[in-house]
Amino acid sequence: MYPIVEARMSNDQWEKVELWMDFLNDHFVQTQQVRSIGPFLQLCRKGSQLQSSNSKWMKYMLEFLPHSYAALSEHYINEQRYKDWADLQIYMGRKPEDFKANELQVIEKHAPSALLPMYHQAIEISIHSRNRQGYRTAAKHIKKLHSLYEQLEKPHVWKSYFDLMQSRYNRLRAFQEELLKGKLL
Repeated sequence: MYPIVEARMSNDQWEKVELWMDFLNDHFVQTQQVRSIGPFLQLCRKGSQLQSSNSKWMKYMLEFLPHSYAALSEHYINEQRYKDWADLQIYMGRKPEDFKANELQVIEKHAPSALLPMYHQAIEISIHSRNRQGYRTAAKHIKKLHSLYEQLEKPHVWKSYFDLMQSRYNRLRAFQEELLKGKLL
């Protein structure tokens, strides 16, 4: 069935493609057998590339989260939709430390502003862990956030964020020590 749908995509027979994909989508929804969803997601990605104006392809991939996470994440990177990629990571609860350094470098180079919410969330989560390792991780993320704001040439935003965070968490002695160790104070 998948080769037939792919052939229809290649021949620009989009009405037939949509009928087949609707059928397959209904099958996965009804049977809840998402282990074999890989080829379906590949067709969704191809459809999204060939017919970017049709939001149906993205809708299918989003419907099958978390099973479609890897395919959707890779698709966003390949399509250079970095803000959508970052939103997906936040939605899935991924933090910057979950990635290898080179994975984030691509996004940092092309769209550093897309990473800001991810780092802000990771900092808050790390601080709320209320332990030394969490504070150390938060300090590391704060340093990275500082460099992102510098890259975006927004030092005033960084200063106001850091001052607000300082006043909010000034009673956490261990956190303040980690900020000192990280040369942030």
